[in-house]
Amino acid sequence: MKKVALPIVWALLLGLIIYLVAGCQTALPIVTNVSKTVKDSLGAHMAVDSQGTLHMAWFDATITGGGGDIFYSYKPPGKGWYSPALIASETKWARNPSLTVDNEDAVHLVWYGPPDGKHDIFYATKPKGGDWSPTENLTQSDEHSQNPTIVADPEGGLHLVYEEWTGIGRDVFYMYKPKGGTWSEPVNISNQKFNSSQPDLAIDSDGTIHVVWWHEDLRAKTGPEEAPSEVFYVYKPRFGDWSEPANISNNIGRSEQAKLAVDSENKVHVVWHDDTAAPWDILYATKAPGEEWYVVSLTAEIDGVCAVPAIAIDHKDGVHLSFNFKSGYEGPFEVFYTTKAKGGTWSKVQNLSRNHPNSNDSTIVIDPAGKIHVAWSDESPGHWDIYATTLGG
Repeated sequence: MKKVALPIVWALLLGLIIYLVAGCQTALPIVTNVSKTVKDSLGAHMAVDSQGTLHMAWFDATITGGGGDIFYSYKPPGKGWYSPALIASETKWARNPSLTVDNEDAVHLVWYGPPDGKHDIFYATKPKGGDWSPTENLTQSDEHSQNPTIVADPEGGLHLVYEEWTGIGRDVFYMYKPKGGTWSEPVNISNQKFNSSQPDLAIDSDGTIHVVWWHEDLRAKTGPEEAPSEVFYVYKPRFGDWSEPANISNNIGRSEQAKLAVDSENKVHVVWHDDTAAPWDILYATKAPGEEWYVVSLTAEIDGVCAVPAIAIDHKDGVHLSFNFKSGYEGPFEVFYTTKAKGGTWSKVQNLSRNHPNSNDSTIVIDPAGKIHVAWSDESPGHWDIYATTLGG
């Protein structure tokens, strides 16, 4: 019988142990600092084009000190993030960028900033392989306009929602730009007293526009606590009129920071955070065409604060969610992630950031290959920078 040398046997056993242990562990995602600035970078928003290139914008105080400028970076498939480019500095206090990619992979970017003591909505575009256009002021109203969201439809039309002060509070306004055309006049789609804030927007395969926001009714304020707030929803068929706002949260506390997405069957998915059960929980609502809203809490069993969700849907109608989390009322925020396949249940939450002291305000997109990309603001360098990671390969 032929003998095998003991060192070889031990080497084989060690290799087997390493293989088995590695197979039982989930590799942590690689996290990249995208902004790498010396001042605070915040408010990141991502979009992805048909080739899988990621596009991201955020605001940063490096040049203006206490103010803010809009920066942009992109990441082609299989490559790293390119050095950030300054897009807007003339507005001095630029905030909350939102970007989208049209059917020709042109990037469209909006943000808000103050000319002469008030806020307006600004717009710039970049064709595929080209340069950024000059900045255009879209609102130029006498009141404050802020918190824009922009989405391109399959024909290349652009849809914009934002909030604007109307005298006794803020309302949500909508504008449209057909491909090759000009921007329409703003339309008030909330028409509510007091404050309607932070609208989000999605368009389904039939061309129906879906919008959500949260509304604070100061008439219901009864003491020193903040007034209750609810999440409202409207829609507009492609050739129809806007619906009346519908309250989809119906809670006694504060429901805020609503985001939505639409799947391939035109089912609407909305997430927000709510403090009715205290502390903040993530609520999730769905509505199939012709049906009623179905609302559940996603984080009621998690002991901690869950807030500021972001949502994306993949090509198989799987739902992907990122959100802020901290244990109890103290301690740092982390960015958590969970997912649910179509017809399935939600996965165990995963900590993506694993940093201290704070990570929050995430943005999430799915590329054509099905990879999940999440970015957020991270305080671990000693100031706020934009970090990003990729899941699923």
